[in-house]
Order: sequence, then structure tokens, then C-alpha cells
Amino acid sequence: MNKRQLLTQLQKNYFEKGAWSQEDLLPYAKRRDSTFGQFVANKELIELEPFVHTLAGESAVTICDGRAVEASYLKRNGLVVTATDLYPDYLKKAFEKGDIDNFSEENAENLSYKAEEFDWGVVKAGLHHLPRPVIGIYELLRVSKKGALILEGHDGYFLRVLRKYLFRDRDWEPSGNYVYRFRRRELEKLCLALDIPAYAVKTSFLPWSRKHEDIKKNEFGYRARILFYRFINRIFSSQGNNFTAVIFKIVPKKNQIKSLKKNGFRYVKLPRNPYLKGNIG
Repeated sequence: MNKRQLLTQLQKNYFEKGAWSQEDLLPYAKRRDSTFGQFVANKELIELEPFVHTLAGESAVTICDGRAVEASYLKRNGLVVTATDLYPDYLKKAFEKGDIDNFSEENAENLSYKAEEFDWGVVKAGLHHLPRPVIGIYELLRVSKKGALILEGHDGYFLRVLRKYLFRDRDWEPSGNYVYRFRRRELEKLCLALDIPAYAVKTSFLPWSRKHEDIKKNEFGYRARILFYRFINRIFSSQGNNFTAVIFKIVPKKNQIKSLKKNGFRYVKLPRNPYLKGNIG
């Protein structure tokens, strides 16, 4: 067994042992803001909702979605969704309850689907679990016709310095993976290499902490933490620890661009490869 296979097996073993709480396994609609931790975890999805509403009726596949959180969120917003993960037991339960449309056991670095089998590919906080995270993006774009929604860790300069001097032990997780974080420029270069016409991106600071995640909505301190979150993001959002990106394989509609800009996304129209004929868009 090589290192990549070993890491993949470690991931599977970690989640088979029950790494999620019961609240983690509730459908998205039922746990949206029940605790501060859930507010933080779902904030990016909430900000994407106006755009996601424009995709109603289209198909999507989620990767690294062991709790079916992203899939149930998309289904709730009108998409036809297939959820995938290395460990599909919870996906089966979500399917039986009607929270998702379909599910499959999949390795995100080697999906079994045909090219452009779905309209959209979606991943949230899953790529950094992969031995080869960038391969996960390529696979997501391969199986999608219109584009991909990616919500992952952002490698901002300020937090990079803090990690270097204060949190040197935070680069690996108990599941065995290195916590791979992306930069906005890295995302843009990937799009240019694939002759992608446009993308939209938004960075934010999500103050996730085990110490504070279980504070309930009706408890003292919940509101104060929400205000702190909003204050930090007003000042330091560009150096935040997370980003949300929409990669467009075809030029988006005007109402889609408008919905993203209204919610703080930066829309970037990219130059096309002059040496490729028949460019889409």
C-alpha cells in the first residue's frame, strides 16, 4: 500500500469510527443556526443561496459529502442531487429519509461518472482531506457541464504568519490528512489553464472553535460572537481563512452575476486561450 492509498484508508477508517455528532447528521434545514458552530459552518451556504436559487431544476453531484449536508442543501433549493463520499453509510440513511435524490460511494480523486454527466459539481470543506486536493477540483470540473461550487480553506497571508509562529501543529488533522489551503491566485491560474471563461470568489473569516461551537442560539454569548464575526469580516475578509468560489465552464447569465455581486462576491471574467478554436462562451 503506497502513501496515497494509506491516507485514503485512514480517511475512511476515521469516519467509520463515528467522527460526527448526532447534530452533524441532521438535515441542513433542521440544524441551520441551532448553535454558533452551525452558524459558522452554514454561513457560506446561506450567502450562496440567491445564486443557488437560479440553478433550480438542474443536476449536481457533491463530493466528500459524508453527512449529506451540501446535497440536502441543494435539494432543498430545487436541484436534483447525487451525494458521494468514501464512506456512504450516512448517505444511505439520508437517501432513505428523502433528504437527497441519490448517493454513491466514490473516491473524489477518481470519480466513476462520465464527463459532463452533471450540470454542477459541489464540494465544501472536503478537498483538504484528499491526498491530492487539486485532482479533486479537476475531477469535479470533468464531471460537470456548467461549473463547480467550491468552499474551502483560504491561505491568506495574515493567518499564514500566525500558523507559522503560533500554530505549527495545526497543519495535520486526526484523520491523517494535511490541511491543504488554497489561494485566490492559485484558483485563477487553474481556471486559465482550463480555458474557463469566468469565476466568482469571496473570502471570509470563519471563527470556528471546538470551545465555542456548542453555544446554543438562546444562550448568553451567542449574539456577541455573531457581532464579533461580522466586525472581523467587515475589516479582514480579504485575509479570511475560508473562500467560496463559483467556477463557470460556460458564461453565466446576468441575473446570476448580479446575485453573486450583491452578496459580496468578486466576479472575474477571464481572457480566453487564443490558440484554442471553438471556445465556449
